[in-house]
Amino acid sequence: MDETRFYFVGGLHDDPKFELINAPLLQPDDAGAGLGVGFGPEKSWPDGWHVLPRGPWRFPDMCATPIFRFIGKKPGRLPNLENHYHKWLISPELKSLLEAAAPDSCDFRKCDVVMPNGNEGPKRWLCTVTRAFINAIDLEKSENLKRYSWDIEACCGWQYSYFDTILHLKTTMIDGVHLFRLVEINWDPICDQFFKDACWSAGIRNLEFNQIDRPAKVKMQRYKRWLEAKGQPIPDILK
Repeated sequence: MDETRFYFVGGLHDDPKFELINAPLLQPDDAGAGLGVGFGPEKSWPDGWHVLPRGPWRFPDMCATPIFRFIGKKPGRLPNLENHYHKWLISPELKSLLEAAAPDSCDFRKCDVVMPNGNEGPKRWLCTVTRAFINAIDLEKSENLKRYSWDIEACCGWQYSYFDTILHLKTTMIDGVHLFRLVEINWDPICDQFFKDACWSAGIRNLEFNQIDRPAKVKMQRYKRWLEAKGQPIPDILK
């Protein structure tokens, strides 16, 4: 029997169509800003290092509804998913698919969208994948597992490298969960072939799927060029 295929899944690193305009108001004293500009919790691991279920990907209690402004050239065909500060800004269509194909894997927050003229914009939801596994990496089969460290207080401590890793999972631990995170690789969430096919069947586009058992060097170079074009600092892992 062929091994189940798994993919890192996220949005394409194209020019964003939306920008967050009320980040300082989302948490008291702008708490959590270093963990995702108002979308991240004040403490990454409140129950202890790598102790589930409360990890750095969860939403905090926000004091206000996030407001995004449309900054694209024209509404036209909008992406179903856009990356924002390690969270997803998604369309109602993708939200419906996530609820059907990956129940109990995600948390959602309502947000408002305004057009440049102040009118109401297209409907969007904030989404974060909260289902997570630890010790689900098959260390014997995986290749190029290299640890790197983040600021422990500001992020997630040590992680395995994402871009040049050939990753294999202990599939018996996943047990039919179609969308999830790995504690040791807190980059993009991971989905299986079922979820990828469900997106295609539902007409959900503008998602990027990178097979986890193949190095993601193309994605790495594309992301690096995107950061350079925006004048943003390049993380050491991309250099």
